[in-house]
Amino acid sequence: INRQQKWARHTTAATMALELEDDDLNLSNAVEYFTGGGEISQFRTKMALASLEKHAKETGLEAGQITSLVDMAGSCRLGTQLLQKLIRCLIPQEHVEQEAALKVVSFLGIPETPTSVKTMLLKWTILVFDLLDGEDLLSSLYDVLFYFIDFDILRPFVCQLLCFMTRREHVMEFRVHKLLDLLKRVDVNNQPIVSLLWAYKVYRPDLLSVSVKSRKAALFKSPERVLAADILRVQAKRKTARPQSLLAKSIQVTPPSKRRKFCGALPRPTALEINRRDSHTALVSQLSSVEDLVDNLEHVELPSQMASSLESLIVRHLLTVAPGRDAAVRLTFWLEHCISEVFFAHSPDENPQAERILDSFVSLTGFLQDPMTAVQYFFLSGYLPLWNGVKYRYQILQLMTYLQPEPFEEFRRTYLMPIDRLFFALDVFFKADVLCCWQRLLYNLLTPDWRRREGVFGSLLVEDQDVDQVDFIEQFVEYVGGLCTAALQTERNHPLVQSAVLSFFDAVCEIYQTYGIRLMILPLPCIVYRLMFSLSLSGTAGMCRLLVKYKPAFEKVAAARMGSLPPFANYLAVTKQLNCYIMDVCNGLWRSSAFRVKQKEGPGTLLFEIRKETLSALCLPKVHDTLLVYTNVTFLGLTWKYLQAQQQESQKALHPRNISKPQRIAFLDFLRQHHVESVDDFISTFTTIRN
Repeated sequence: INRQQKWARHTTAATMALELEDDDLNLSNAVEYFTGGGEISQFRTKMALASLEKHAKETGLEAGQITSLVDMAGSCRLGTQLLQKLIRCLIPQEHVEQEAALKVVSFLGIPETPTSVKTMLLKWTILVFDLLDGEDLLSSLYDVLFYFIDFDILRPFVCQLLCFMTRREHVMEFRVHKLLDLLKRVDVNNQPIVSLLWAYKVYRPDLLSVSVKSRKAALFKSPERVLAADILRVQAKRKTARPQSLLAKSIQVTPPSKRRKFCGALPRPTALEINRRDSHTALVSQLSSVEDLVDNLEHVELPSQMASSLESLIVRHLLTVAPGRDAAVRLTFWLEHCISEVFFAHSPDENPQAERILDSFVSLTGFLQDPMTAVQYFFLSGYLPLWNGVKYRYQILQLMTYLQPEPFEEFRRTYLMPIDRLFFALDVFFKADVLCCWQRLLYNLLTPDWRRREGVFGSLLVEDQDVDQVDFIEQFVEYVGGLCTAALQTERNHPLVQSAVLSFFDAVCEIYQTYGIRLMILPLPCIVYRLMFSLSLSGTAGMCRLLVKYKPAFEKVAAARMGSLPPFANYLAVTKQLNCYIMDVCNGLWRSSAFRVKQKEGPGTLLFEIRKETLSALCLPKVHDTLLVYTNVTFLGLTWKYLQAQQQESQKALHPRNISKPQRIAFLDFLRQHHVESVDDFISTFTTIRN
């Protein structure tokens, strides 16, 4: 009889193992086993948990299944460890019903439920808060949750959950007094209570006169990182991921709607009315276009879910027109939370939505034209030393074009030196991207709105530093000029680097002419002459175009000197340097005077101071003609085409020296026809040959 009973049990176990091979049948059996109310056995419980965990981590559970399993998780039918393991299996496919969250709150008041299980249920509710299908029912239990703030073990997670649920109507005087009394009783620096107080202060600063100084204390970490990563992975597979809701939580925003707006096509943000009696208050969700915003501008309220501004065009316009400090505080701290958890708490490679988060930062920063404090002082200053120069290159360089000015030594140490470390280690494409980034940053620094730090977002929680605009720009241009020289040397005058260098100095020559800033800076001599001797036609032609572009700027300076304006401090030295550049280029490209130092009058040379012995050792015939526009190796391809067109029937050998001086004008016209008009413009501007 004993053998028959053992064989029967073995047969039952084998039958269960065969049934578990089918995933759908496996999941339904596991859910039915826990929710059916049948007999509990150790073997079947382990088998069902293994099946449930496998399926949950692969595809997640449906909303109805999660609601049913929450009942089992809050009961005492299983051991504490098994219940905690069951809660870790509650990974949603898409969303979670509010009923599941209501059951979690109800279990908090049951004495028989172990405290560790209550804690785990609260952690799970925090992680799936943004995935709830609504918040109205849970918000009605705000008073119930606030009661459990006296429980030491539950307090951190209750405070975090209350922070996400808090709206303006929840902030009341008796709650503020309760938190302040509790803070004195437990610990003045208690992070959960300080965080909740900060949330209250953001919504109702008139009720909280106590200064909450610690910014980091207002930040929450993910309560259960392993479970958060599992939920994130399942959500990412179904393209409904909301990584910032799982890994980064903020006290000053309302997570559900804001996260949905941030990550996908979900309902538009809504706004809470400050005064419920005011029937003229307009909700953001009621505005369908910018025209509606203009018509209701005096009555519209900013949304409670400030993070929706990352993708909501209407909220962005509202922030631009009527930025409030409370909105800036809420958005800034949400950004800091998101950045801290996604990029610093663990590797951003683990978060498939990290790139999308950075794209949203770039979009919002470009729209507001305001270098937000959280992005510059919290993200870039901390992430640049860790950056490899490849991951998120476009987003990082775009954000750096909106950097705020600081004392230059601090600015160089914080933002420029980490880029320099990568500048000489990566390829030519990175060098060109960085130089183009510095060009766009220079344009932003030259805009009339120099004191952007005085804006709501730029000045938030940042000590104002007196930075002189002219000194900062001068030091920045000189720094980048040295970087341009190094890039040309290390990359052997690569055309891509040449183009980036020329683009940067195109912006430099507009400092005074276009923006009226009393500063004139020329490229270094090594840059000009590297471009002049370049084997790339675009480099030599671009150098000619740049020198032509500098002429009206210096003429404007000269006209200003004739008036009442005082002269520039370095005007004479810079003018002499520009004249030397022009003379050397004219001597080389047009006047057959390359390597001739002696000048009867006019400026001297910076290039051709070479000893005669050295020139004689080169053994070059007519060395002074080697850089002419039609004998220069850079133009040989076009010279060959020109000679072929001019000597089609002639039996004479083709040679650049066949172009006589009277034919040079025709050759310049030929260059213009082939889109090399900058050489003709240079010669026509600085010589009288056309006349």
